[in-house]
Amino acid sequence: MTSPQPPVTDVGVGAGTTFSIIALEAAFTAAVLAAYTAWLAEVLALLFQVLPINPGLIWSLQPSWNRHVRVLMRDLENIARMGWEAANRDLNTAMPFNVTNPVLQDQLRRTQNFMVDTPDEVYRMVLQVLNQHAGDQAQQIRAVQQILDVTGTVNWPARAKTVAVTEVNRAFHFGSLALAMQAPGAVVKKWIAKDDRATRPAHAAADNQKQPVMQPFIVGGEPLMAPGDPSGSAWNVISCRCELRYLRRS
Repeated sequence: MTSPQPPVTDVGVGAGTTFSIIALEAAFTAAVLAAYTAWLAEVLALLFQVLPINPGLIWSLQPSWNRHVRVLMRDLENIARMGWEAANRDLNTAMPFNVTNPVLQDQLRRTQNFMVDTPDEVYRMVLQVLNQHAGDQAQQIRAVQQILDVTGTVNWPARAKTVAVTEVNRAFHFGSLALAMQAPGAVVKKWIAKDDRATRPAHAAADNQKQPVMQPFIVGGEPLMAPGDPSGSAWNVISCRCELRYLRRS
């Protein structure tokens, strides 16, 4: 006969964090957009120094973009620290933040790999418009200006917002998860979906799903360790605003 299980207590990392997460998203959006703006201005100046436009010159500015990424990654490390500390409070532990934690490092590494790819994406954009307007240098110049201007055709502010929502929530929740995975006692995690029309049906269906802290949730048919898990498909994790809560058996 199965022994009765002790009750679980919802301690809620997500509880009370909504407004702080929104503020973090806004601040990180501004930081990402500032990085885009500064670096794209460098690209524009370099490409127009000598005509015809040579998109291969973009690669010489990869180190400059990498410096912007390092600054942004420090911001995300601080956000992960906030998630870690929130889990400490909720689980009544006092473990010092450890940025070298392998769970956290894996998430941060994946984020960094994604962000450093921006020059490759810009190269492809520039090459595409050059090919579209081959033989018309004046039109090529106008098209490249539109791509590299943050108020132009690419809508860099919207991209910055998408990156910020995705990466802020991911860093916060993986910071909390890294702590919860090494907390003493039996810990269960619970997926909390946002209750609004922007929430994906698969995420709404996962609302209140519980799993042992070391096991993944099943969301949209995919195993996700936390909201925004970078191992999931882009359609399932980009701009995810779901939350994590933890249940401790008492």
